[in-house]
Amino acid sequence: MNENKRSVVGTNEELAKAQTEWKEQYYDRLISGQRNIVPSCAFAFGMTDTYMESNKRVMIVGQQANGHTTDYEKWCLDSFREWNIRYLLKQTDEDVFDIECKKKSGTAANDHSYRYNRSAFWQLFRDMEKGGFGLAWNNLEKVREYNKGGKEILMESEENLNLLNEPLPSCKASLIKREIQIADPHFIIFAVGPRSRYINAINRAFQTQLEGYPTVEQPIIDVTEKLGLDIPAVWTYHPTFLRRSRLYDEVVARVLFRAHNEIPKRR
Repeated sequence: MNENKRSVVGTNEELAKAQTEWKEQYYDRLISGQRNIVPSCAFAFGMTDTYMESNKRVMIVGQQANGHTTDYEKWCLDSFREWNIRYLLKQTDEDVFDIECKKKSGTAANDHSYRYNRSAFWQLFRDMEKGGFGLAWNNLEKVREYNKGGKEILMESEENLNLLNEPLPSCKASLIKREIQIADPHFIIFAVGPRSRYINAINRAFQTQLEGYPTVEQPIIDVTEKLGLDIPAVWTYHPTFLRRSRLYDEVVARVLFRAHNEIPKRR
């Protein structure tokens, strides 16, 4: 267990290094040039003990940093990484969540921001957890915008999208690609879109050109080879759309089946 604890700490330190480099190189440059748009604080995720101990590690990649604050002074990357770890635990294992909170403060957290989330996105996590998988939560877009009109234009800009998916100077890989290398999952689920900006973000981050995308008739696409990964990866609609289209149960059953069958071949 102690060796694993060091592994969790070491992995999160590696993630912090990559995320900090991205923030200083690209995110800070992006927000410094904004006048009428208020970008959110940057999304940063970390590993849990449950994930690191699992022999069936799955990374679920969502669309964007929904609901993230704009209080840059209070919320640094380290703060958000810690919050995201606890939020994931709150959704998937409340007993471990309470234990982790007590370690930090002596009492279980009462912060409303750790509320139980009944969205389809988080139901996907709970369904995967019930299937026996250790989970990591990542997002394709690491920043959300806030403006009076409510129209999202920050990430609709090809220039901004390209900037935030530029390779990190230290490793010549985009942030999300580097995060995958560090987290070392056995299976990846991209639960995004498809919208043109998400397709463009994936293309830019992985230096590829996706030719197909999920459809109602074919809601799961294998993108392993197209993204240049040696980890099995699938792309499906965001779970909210799957639920609305009454595809959720079918897709999750197929993803669970595939993950159970693919992971032993790749470990």
